Amino acid sequence: VIEGYSSPQKSLCIQKQFAWGRSAYEIQDKLIKACKVKHVSWMVATHGFKNLLWVAHFAVKVAYSATTWLLYQKSKKGTAISRTYNGEEYTVGIYETLVQHDGWNHDALGVINSNMIKQHTQMRKELQNRHQDITNDVNQYTTCIANYLGTEIISRFPDTTVGPLNSLCRQLLGLTDRRRLEDGTEVHSDAPFNIDVSWGEESIVMQQQASMEMEIEILDKEERILKALSKIENAVGINCGNIRCEQEETNIGCPLDCANAESTVLSTTEETMASGFDKIKFTILAKRKVAITALSFFTKDALEESNVKISTMAGTYTNSLFSLDKWQNVLGTTVTTTAYSTGTASLMKFEFEGIQIVVEGGQCQSFEVYSDSAIMVQMSTNMTEGDVAYEDDALQIFTGGVMEDHSPKPIQFNGVIEYDGLARVPEISGSNSQGGIAMDQASATDLVLEQEMKSTKRKIAAIQRKVGQIDVLSTKLSALDDKMSAQEDKMSAKLSAHEDKMSAKLSAQEDKMSAK
Repeated sequence: VIEGYSSPQKSLCIQKQFAWGRSAYEIQDKLIKACKVKHVSWMVATHGFKNLLWVAHFAVKVAYSATTWLLYQKSKKGTAISRTYNGEEYTVGIYETLVQHDGWNHDALGVINSNMIKQHTQMRKELQNRHQDITNDVNQYTTCIANYLGTEIISRFPDTTVGPLNSLCRQLLGLTDRRRLEDGTEVHSDAPFNIDVSWGEESIVMQQQASMEMEIEILDKEERILKALSKIENAVGINCGNIRCEQEETNIGCPLDCANAESTVLSTTEETMASGFDKIKFTILAKRKVAITALSFFTKDALEESNVKISTMAGTYTNSLFSLDKWQNVLGTTVTTTAYSTGTASLMKFEFEGIQIVVEGGQCQSFEVYSDSAIMVQMSTNMTEGDVAYEDDALQIFTGGVMEDHSPKPIQFNGVIEYDGLARVPEISGSNSQGGIAMDQASATDLVLEQEMKSTKRKIAAIQRKVGQIDVLSTKLSALDDKMSAQEDKMSAKLSAHEDKMSAKLSAQEDKMSAK
């Protein structure tokens, strides 16, 4: 049994094959060992050669370094100049040279930058000056064209003299043989912005001015006529009944408006009537001749018996603790008053029975009113004593004053002042020093009416004369209008023809200027 096989032949065959394979393996092994020996020998030879090359390279480098060092030492010690050689000094010198060079570059670049800025500024200035010159030339040329057209048009007006065109415009428009200098050095004593014109008395401008003056005169006369008519209407009584006692209306001619007329001065806000004082003073100014007949006002407290006193004086009062004003009593009575704060209070009216306080137009009259129940007034921090507080067609009422804590305070009288447009009869003065207090009379009514009718007739005659003058002026104005219309038509025709001629001439002039 060979290797587990029991077949002898097969075993013999295997043994023979194994012996042949062993001999082949031995041959192969010998060849492989020979190849390895050869490879190792080649590697050893290659490595040795590389080492030889490296040694040679290193020897060359060492020789180069040694040679360089020897040359340096020789150059350093060879001569006297070489013996003074110092590398540090050379380095410092090179550094200083580079610093100087950098400074020079900085200065050079600064000069270049400055030159660029100056050149740009100069160029811009020259451009601006040239643009301004162009603008001035265009403006001068336009103005000269307008002046030339104006002189040509105005010269065609009748009775009108126009001065010559100035020398500058004549040169700009090519109307002279004198050459204009191209550099602009020529100086002109005259300016192109004016036209010398003289208007005669028969010229259109003077006629228009005369017409305007005449129209102003007519309007002024019409205004005076209207005022006179208004006065006549008021005096005759045409405007009577409009609840306004106008200047020419009287208590006799128009009792509806001027008998017991009222100047009502009442507060329009709730908070302004919150103050009350026992005694107040105020002044009025009469715009026309009036007769004060009564005062009405509110009282602060409700009293069964309240003493009320009213005094008056001509002119304005002095509001101080110590006053030398001469007051004259015109009313003293005791009445029952109501409180203003209850909401049901009404005005307390006090008439000057049998007395008229006559105030001439343009004169002042002052009043001092006292009441135990205090008088309601209006107060404000914006008030100043003596300022106008209220006015109507007949009266101006000024801000009054009171004494509070021994110092004056401004107040505004709130109530009603009744008056007649004129004294009911010619006054019989009872006291001239107190502003014309007169007693009622009833005897001169016819005399007053007769005087007013005579005055009215004179005014009507004057108005008729003025109306006749207006008719004459209207006729003159109509004739003047017709004359001016005809003149305008004539001038329009001339101007149309002249404009056509000027247009053609200007076109030719512009072509000529363009060609130049």
